[in-house]
Amino acid sequence: AKDFISLLNQPGAKFELKRFMRRAYFVSNTKKVDRLLEEFRRDAVHFAVVLDEYGGVDGVVTLEDLIEEIVGEIFDEHDSPLEEASVVRTTSGDLLVDGSMLIDDLNINHDFDFPEGEYDTLAGFFIHSLGRIPALGEELEFKHLKLRVEEMSHNRITQVRIVGAKKTSDSRTLQDQSFEPSHPGKESNHKGPEGVKRLNASGVR
Repeated sequence: AKDFISLLNQPGAKFELKRFMRRAYFVSNTKKVDRLLEEFRRDAVHFAVVLDEYGGVDGVVTLEDLIEEIVGEIFDEHDSPLEEASVVRTTSGDLLVDGSMLIDDLNINHDFDFPEGEYDTLAGFFIHSLGRIPALGEELEFKHLKLRVEEMSHNRITQVRIVGAKKTSDSRTLQDQSFEPSHPGKESNHKGPEGVKRLNASGVR
């Protein structure tokens, strides 16, 4: 944004985007945080495009991302720690989990044992277990846990409620809110992971 400050006092100046374009800064997805941080400092870079082993784009990384890997989450006056958290524990003891949270991270940080499969995230586990896209409020059981689709954006599961989770120190607390379940989804003959029981939106098998 600072590149455009010089135009503020020149309302009649001719704008040419090419003048302000910069060459993208590419890094490998195997580069260590400390080495990349040093490169950012040396080259005055705040943003890089991350490439995989085939040269495809894996994502982007910012200076803030690197700092947060070292010191933890950083919140400014516009951020809400609860909104940024991937896992929030309600006062009733349930966990509200971002649908995009990795199964591996969930297992490690919260002492779960969700199985590995053809999915990486909690939303993927839910969809794989049902064999279809669930409806809002739809539930399933996995061992001693009950999982419910708490929020959806179109066909994407954005938040899942986990009931029966053990208490850990890796979740923030949120005042619980009432929930009105949606209509149940259609029945499916799909067989999900071992130990999973499909429920309808009212919790009935």
